[in-house]
Amino acid sequence: MIFESIFINDEKDTRLIDRLTTDTELSGLLNLALIALRQLIKDNGFIHIDDIETIEREYNLNANTVERFLADKCATDASKRESFGICRDIYHEYIVYCKVNKISPLADNAFGMELAQHHIKKERKSVKGYREYCYVGISLLNA
Repeated sequence: MIFESIFINDEKDTRLIDRLTTDTELSGLLNLALIALRQLIKDNGFIHIDDIETIEREYNLNANTVERFLADKCATDASKRESFGICRDIYHEYIVYCKVNKISPLADNAFGMELAQHHIKKERKSVKGYREYCYVGISLLNA
């Protein structure tokens, strides 16, 4: 998980709870809760509740561009050493995928670290007489 903001020493707001619990802020939160309650009553309860695994998978696909790319465009099996793709080709397809889906891509090194979390390793292999950096355990679908 990558955090966008990191607060160090004097940047910490140790009085944040005091600022968030003023009468004005609490009133605003109550108004939002009442709006949500009206919608809940109108809908006659919660609608479309999936099992926790489905919710987690959908969340991860939307929160993690690499996981979404792997699910949509790749076949992965870390145990298959014969399954591999040249790093620059895989990353290029990821960039294209992100552009098509209007999502922000990760930098090349961050992309590689995310793949490592899925047990996809980076190795040098001989490909058509050249030594290439490859991701092992992944192949592009329809490639």
